[in-house]
Amino acid sequence: MGSVPKITVGSLSDLFAAVPAMLGFYPQDSVTVVTSHRRSSAQVVGAVLSRDLAGCLEPEGDALHEAVQYCIDSDAVAVNVFVVDAQAQPDDSASAAERGRQYRGFIARLAAAFTSTGIRIDQVCCTTALAAGSPWWSLINDEHGTLPDPATSPVAAHTAARSFPTSRELDDLVTMLAPDRSLAERVRGYLAEAIRAAERAHTAGMAVGDPDAYARRAITTVASYVDSGQALHANQLADITVALSDPTVRDCMLGLAESTDITGVQAFWARLAAALPAPERARPAAVLAFIAYFHGRVPVARAAVIAALESDPGYTLARLMETVVAVGLPFSNLNSSVAHARAIATALEVTLPGRSDH
Repeated sequence: MGSVPKITVGSLSDLFAAVPAMLGFYPQDSVTVVTSHRRSSAQVVGAVLSRDLAGCLEPEGDALHEAVQYCIDSDAVAVNVFVVDAQAQPDDSASAAERGRQYRGFIARLAAAFTSTGIRIDQVCCTTALAAGSPWWSLINDEHGTLPDPATSPVAAHTAARSFPTSRELDDLVTMLAPDRSLAERVRGYLAEAIRAAERAHTAGMAVGDPDAYARRAITTVASYVDSGQALHANQLADITVALSDPTVRDCMLGLAESTDITGVQAFWARLAAALPAPERARPAAVLAFIAYFHGRVPVARAAVIAALESDPGYTLARLMETVVAVGLPFSNLNSSVAHARAIATALEVTLPGRSDH
């Protein structure tokens, strides 16, 4: 896995417009936190987290605490906070007074939450909709502007090139993950040989006293495929299918949630879910659900859960993620699973990309 793609975001308007592409969906009535990280002499955009607006405006809610912890865990040096609120107004009219009071409380809690972290708040902006020509304004100073078309942003172009275009509706996301039946049948034709090859690799490893040899090689191979972003042949997809049936390999894949190129990782698992036959496609779909939810991309996670359960209603990770999404479990609750996955990789002497790359 390599570096974050070098995409120029020239202004705050451009960055705000890039939010849908970074999330994978168009957030509504939401608060999105975009982190910045120090890499060499440059500051680059990093992790992105989105939460429901109502929870963030609630004084007793824990949404802000989760966001701050997420930024700390992501090693952020600064954040930009982007609010989408259909009821917001950029003036002090009587109709905006109540919303203004809520936002003053929100800004105060936001500033207090970040005070002791050493993470700088660069800007807090608001718009009524993420659409071309929509005005935006700052909630902390006089800065304002107009949004360019989110669909034509450089980040949107990048995500589309990686075969994961931004979607507006859950139905669109579900359709995006629909199986490619022709390719799935070709993959199925290679499965028997892929299973025999895996069994031979297991046997060879045991013969030399290295029972983890197969898992180590499989994890390294899958990670290299994720990194390359290249189209895979049906026999390679069959090898991945068999590898994901190994619990060690599957669990280790959850560690990719800390990758620096989360768009590329998400696109890989989406393509894989569409390419594999049922019930095997439940495995990459469930991994996609986990990684998307870890990054606050709830609609993507929900669509992936639907795809996984349609393929295999009893698949354990898919059922678990169904519960996680349904109850709105705090994103930070998945940290221990990611840490466990990376511990597996360390024990196998496999390097996964992630925070160490920052």
